[in-house]
Amino acid sequence: MRIFIDLCGFFGMWSLFSFPLYQAVLELSENFLTFEKKLPEELREKKVSPIYWILPPLKIHLEKQRSKQLLNAMKLSDEDTKKVWLFLDKATAWFYVSLAGFFNAIYFTYDLMNSFFKRNFIPYLIVVIILMSSLSILNVVYRTSSKRMQNKYETFSTKTKN
Repeated sequence: MRIFIDLCGFFGMWSLFSFPLYQAVLELSENFLTFEKKLPEELREKKVSPIYWILPPLKIHLEKQRSKQLLNAMKLSDEDTKKVWLFLDKATAWFYVSLAGFFNAIYFTYDLMNSFFKRNFIPYLIVVIILMSSLSILNVVYRTSSKRMQNKYETFSTKTKN
């Protein structure tokens, strides 16, 4: 029973990293879906590469820089600009919730491995942290991919037609 509880805690902690990160990405994406139609074509094509998810703080920083460029190009009213920045602040808040989840997941993983393997577990700990971090980030990349969104849209639209 203890192993089951420990595994629930382990996956729960890593979920508290992955899904707030997903929420942050959704917040970032949501506001640009609304305003993207107002963008010139050349700015629509310039997106931040998903490869930057290897370092989530860098990805968030680059997305904010892109946001500033896009806001300047759109020439929004003060009211619309405030709405966009509110969205960006929500995304930033979710990112920090995700970061807290990441730190908790590392702590829990360390504690869990320390209770099962009393000696020489640090190399395994590093491997587990890298693996779980990668899986969490890939979860976000997959869930926000345009291909997945298109598949969901097509599935939904065929169900509503029937």
